[in-house]
Amino acid sequence: MCKGADVMGLAVLFLAANLSAGDVSVELTNLGGRGEWVSFGLPAPSGLWEDLTRAQVFVEGSTRPLPRSVVRPILLEGTTGSGGRQIRSWLIQAPRASLGGAKRLRVEWGSGGNVPFTPLKSYSAVRFESPEVVGVVDYTIERSGNEYRLAHSRPRPKVLFLGWEPMTIAVPPAGYLAATGLFGELMPADGLALARLEGMSFLSENMTRFGLGALHDEGYYPSGYAGKPGDPASAAVVDLTLAYEAWLYDRCATYLIGYAHSGEVRFYRHALRACSFYASQIDSRGFFTLKTDAGGQVTDPKYSHVRGLYLYYALTGDESALEAGRRIARMWLNEPSFVLPYRQGHARGPDKLWTERLLAHALESLVYGYKLTGEAELLAGARELFETAWKHLTASDAEAIRAITGHAFPPQPCLVHASGQHEGWPPAEPFCSPWMSALLVDPLLRYQEITGDSRVDEVFVRFGRYLRDTGSTYFYGNPIGDTFLRPARCYKPAAPSQPVRTLIPVYGAGRRADGSRYVQGNWDDFDHCADATALSAAALRALRRTGGFDRPGPQPFETEGDSFFALHHEFAHCALVTFRYFSRPNRDPRNWTSAQLVKGFGDPAFVVNNKIGFASHYPAPLRKLSWWFNGSLLQFRLLEEAGLGIDGLRPGAIQPTGCQ
Repeated sequence: MCKGADVMGLAVLFLAANLSAGDVSVELTNLGGRGEWVSFGLPAPSGLWEDLTRAQVFVEGSTRPLPRSVVRPILLEGTTGSGGRQIRSWLIQAPRASLGGAKRLRVEWGSGGNVPFTPLKSYSAVRFESPEVVGVVDYTIERSGNEYRLAHSRPRPKVLFLGWEPMTIAVPPAGYLAATGLFGELMPADGLALARLEGMSFLSENMTRFGLGALHDEGYYPSGYAGKPGDPASAAVVDLTLAYEAWLYDRCATYLIGYAHSGEVRFYRHALRACSFYASQIDSRGFFTLKTDAGGQVTDPKYSHVRGLYLYYALTGDESALEAGRRIARMWLNEPSFVLPYRQGHARGPDKLWTERLLAHALESLVYGYKLTGEAELLAGARELFETAWKHLTASDAEAIRAITGHAFPPQPCLVHASGQHEGWPPAEPFCSPWMSALLVDPLLRYQEITGDSRVDEVFVRFGRYLRDTGSTYFYGNPIGDTFLRPARCYKPAAPSQPVRTLIPVYGAGRRADGSRYVQGNWDDFDHCADATALSAAALRALRRTGGFDRPGPQPFETEGDSFFALHHEFAHCALVTFRYFSRPNRDPRNWTSAQLVKGFGDPAFVVNNKIGFASHYPAPLRKLSWWFNGSLLQFRLLEEAGLGIDGLRPGAIQPTGCQ
């Protein structure tokens, strides 16, 4: 990372959080009874990792450290150039009796000596069983004279899964967690104005809306509709032990990132339950046991994620997360179908599965596995994956690509492989997936953080060019089939109830030897506009870091940086339109009038058919919440480091001839 940019970003984050670098106060809230010990993880402030060797705990207002507190590092990370391990998070434990009823503690770094501590308490000694419960009701339409209203009955709890929470949670000041750097390039929500990014605040706002929607916490009673037989995902409130897809792309990480960004404690409490439950479902081989194949066997590696477990461990010290993360990382290190051959420099075969998603999951798990455990073999595996990806991306001719993928495609600024390797149809068209490439944003940034490898910037620049020149098309009721630089339809601000031209990342596309474009798209590819902004933001930062922002750009843009920035505005505009599309206010029972309800009186199917009492902001399928936000919430810091502000979205930078 550019040192100057890092210092500026750190200053913005700490100013937004109103923090000093030497200490921090946390607020304690009892959740599960009194217990004998207070225990929590506290990430160390960014920029001080190398200097922190001591930490002490004080009851706020006292000048004497707690005499029997436990202050122990639980995350020790190194970079290839640091020459040692740096403390990234402390586990802090104190006897409850020593607090004297205090509700706040102050942790001070770098002064005095560590006080002698008693043996460390395991997480099992400081936690309590905490089910994820949603209270549901049945809705019916009642008549009173000439008026009709919704009535609810049979209030009851619905348990979605069973997790754990600590008996006491410690909440630092808003913005502190984002400022620590533990979450990567994350900025607190209240830092957007300071960073001149008010125009992107809709992303933050919709993380909160859809995050709470997925928790069925929107201010009204959720419906108890149980769903269609054999289809658990059709229920108004889904049992998350049955709908395994909700855990894909790392629900644990999503809610911890959302909490660190927004300060929403409801996200934190859900994350504590979700992460502990997720860790309990990882088997001895590193597989997520809820996802089974047609024969009932657990064989799908892509449901196994380490990022969320790493963050959760840093905040709790839960040993089960450490063990589950280690198992997952070791599984990915030796995964035989994709990882082992690619570490050796090639795909398993010209007809074998190869996707950017598998590369992203593998790289993420190896990088975070290394950050979590310090096992050098995991970093070595990540390095081998990156080296093959670098050769893949920068291949000089079709034969070099054939040596990696088994198919002689022309070089292009993406990880080109065969459509048959990706989805099985047709067998040998050039194919790259924009949205799956977006899953690489955080793993590549973390790899760069650890290794200092400047080539990561060039990877993002090339991905940006691919999105600009090949991997996107405009949408107007349907995908149009044109390209970002050559739109076929004019852009006009949307009139009421009318569509608006938006740029979407296609499901997959590539360039043939004659320069023509193969495109495989879906109608709902707009679902990936939010995650595409993570990739375009990473490309903008990389372009600035490599000194290429002001080099000549494609017409009609003066510079390449201008073209990438316009691309980012288009994807952001599409994301905003998409969030509005999936916001369904009529599911809120409070919004129904008597005149609307009269149509359903006496019809038992009316309430369910109109999804009254279902979540108004529901990311269906549930895994969508993670692909929307896990990468895109990093963009605020990436844009800041690129020196770019967005006070409002400006789509429509390119117009066909004749547009008014």
